Amino acid sequence: MHFPDDILDHKGRLVYGVEVISSTLLGVNKSKFPVRHGNCFSMRADNGHSYRIVNFYLENLEEGIRREKMTLPVRLYILSDPYKSGVAIIFDPKIPTSWYSAQFCETCTPVEYLPFPQRVSHALKLESGTITERKYGDRTMIIERIGDAIDWSTEEEKSPIVFAKYQPMIMEPIVYMGADVESEMIKALESECSTDTKTDDEQ
Repeated sequence: MHFPDDILDHKGRLVYGVEVISSTLLGVNKSKFPVRHGNCFSMRADNGHSYRIVNFYLENLEEGIRREKMTLPVRLYILSDPYKSGVAIIFDPKIPTSWYSAQFCETCTPVEYLPFPQRVSHALKLESGTITERKYGDRTMIIERIGDAIDWSTEEEKSPIVFAKYQPMIMEPIVYMGADVESEMIKALESECSTDTKTDDEQ
């Protein structure tokens, strides 16, 4: 969880989000809350502007409301120009800190509004070639490689993983015996018991 260092010095940037107006549409595992990966969303605020929320997942907000632990409106802190629609974060004492996202969404957040550790990480990725940026007018598209652009792996570590061979256990199906087979088995058992009895008598 990250907040701007000077968040307590700019109370004029605090507004209240009154409704969710849009969201991304990712499939999310909701078997356990708070979710650690979820959908980003935008809210309309009481100042008439709308803001992309970059530090909270929609599923966690909805679950808090469903559990009746909170209701809208929710307090927001505007990261961008406070007089225009833009980017904001949730900053509300009604919400446990563990329910906030671990970091700002780097897809929804312009680089200048990222917390310092994420800005440094972004700069390193640019220098190493892990990510590249392309400008389209006033927008920037970020393309990120899968894995590190700089590889320190040894040849052994690059080798494909070989799984140990194993023999799966095969459970034999239950066989229902016919009358003839059952009769022969009973005879064999009687013979075995008879032999055991004779041996005991001889002793």
